[in-house]
Amino acid sequence: MALRPLESARKVYIIRGAEDLAEEGGNALLKTLEEPPPAVTIILTAPGPAALLPTIVSRCQLLSLHPAAARDIAAHLVDVWGVESERAEAIALASGGRPGWAVLAGQDQSLAETREQRAEQVMSLLTASRLERITVADALAERWTGHAEEVRDTLETWSEVWHDVLMAQSGLATRIRSSGMVGEITSVASRLSAADVQNALASTLDVGEVLERNAHPRLALETYTLFLPRVSRLDDA
Repeated sequence: MALRPLESARKVYIIRGAEDLAEEGGNALLKTLEEPPPAVTIILTAPGPAALLPTIVSRCQLLSLHPAAARDIAAHLVDVWGVESERAEAIALASGGRPGWAVLAGQDQSLAETREQRAEQVMSLLTASRLERITVADALAERWTGHAEEVRDTLETWSEVWHDVLMAQSGLATRIRSSGMVGEITSVASRLSAADVQNALASTLDVGEVLERNAHPRLALETYTLFLPRVSRLDDA
């Protein structure tokens, strides 16, 4: 970092997930932020300033990033990347306003397919037996060691699905991200109370947080799946 750039005016370093820095790492970074090398720009990404050490936040310029409009993402996929219009619209909705993910999904169809499979999985848990729920939880717990990012992505998709159910309950079905599951999501929305859905969304976010704080993965995930609401059946239309 101390070396000056050779070809450009500045060097840019991006530290993704700065909220995951251990205290020692945060303190080491703080020293660099206090006296940054010349011609260097350091960018830290985090969900919000509250996730970072206050001493780090005080030495940074805050830049809030907001989701891009789905119509703009879809248009970009069609015009720049040549994605078919209907598929581009589905990807744009699923992206949640993340153009980078949308571009990757436009190039690699498996990304959108994996997201759809995860969305279907959380819906299937609502009609699953206790044993089936525990089996899913234990599989996720095993993946947490060594493949934690896959579990994070799964829980993120599950939280998006619960958000979709809330949208359906509010009469905003056009905002459902999982465009291939509108029937199932609206069916769940009609069978559960708003409080049930809000609690399910909150518990999905909570289990992700406790896993990051080194909770016992199997216990945390089993408890989470067992307390998800239950419905007798799902309609797909």
